[in-house]
Amino acid sequence: MGNSNKSSLRKAQSVPDTQRLPPDAPVFMKVSKSQSQQRLNQSLGKASGSKFGKLHKDKSHSKSAAEGIPQLAPAEAAFLPDFPIRGDLEELDFEVINVIAHGAYGNVIKVQREDSKRFYAMKVLDKQQIIQEGAIRQCKDEAAIQSMAGDHPLVVKAYEYWQSHSNLYIVLDYIPHGDMFTLWTFHGAFPEALVQLYIAEMAMVIDYLHNSSVIYRDIKMENILFDQKGHIQLTDFGLAKWLQGGEQTRTVCGTLQYMAPEVLSVYPYGHSADWWSLGILMYAMLAGRYPVDGADTHTRMAQKVFDCDYLLPSNVSDA
Repeated sequence: MGNSNKSSLRKAQSVPDTQRLPPDAPVFMKVSKSQSQQRLNQSLGKASGSKFGKLHKDKSHSKSAAEGIPQLAPAEAAFLPDFPIRGDLEELDFEVINVIAHGAYGNVIKVQREDSKRFYAMKVLDKQQIIQEGAIRQCKDEAAIQSMAGDHPLVVKAYEYWQSHSNLYIVLDYIPHGDMFTLWTFHGAFPEALVQLYIAEMAMVIDYLHNSSVIYRDIKMENILFDQKGHIQLTDFGLAKWLQGGEQTRTVCGTLQYMAPEVLSVYPYGHSADWWSLGILMYAMLAGRYPVDGADTHTRMAQKVFDCDYLLPSNVSDA
């Protein structure tokens, strides 16, 4: 029997660490080288050759030399060196199959690499929107963190990332075996033995991230995929951030029903916020519902969290 008693999930508004939200701020939904890269490197190498290796007193010659140096647009320079400049998809070796999901800054699409015929998931992000919303650092962190974390067997691997004139591209493993939220929506509460397995696997991933100086900040069922053997694959590092143990941040971000009280209250928080979210995930898997219904602002959600007793249904064992 499906689980129909679920409130819709909404992402809280993300703000810079140096900025605080007003008390009732609204909540909004919130790597190998290609031939193109080689050609780009060759052209840059020629430009930095002997013609420009010496200073000339002749102003006209200096002017002509300067005109030969490639000029980067601000929208390209802003994402360097993290996202090297390459081409659009039609210029590279990927064939677009279909759109898998829609995100805050673009789409996730299924692609096939023409040389190996292997399928990948590719995030295509709109650079202009990212710049307008001040999320350049966030996107750089996402690519770098997922690339690093992909060495863990329970994390979706990121293979390469680059930029074109208009978009950012992140190439990921394609995981076609479904996600936890879809499974939970259809089946409701999970058997306790299955919950124990999934929570143990998630705990290993969170511990790995924290020991790597990363806070994840968006634990939720939608971000947990399954491999062909039914083990978890954590994906979507869009809200992850480099954070040393003992350090704190203040950004209000995540998904309301999973967010820790200190995050909702706009207090400084650290790695422990991820463990709170894992506890909410465990409750939802055991009970077939969230412990607290959603709210329309983070302050109202905070009050609901403070008032909740978090009692599990009587059919859940004490073990």
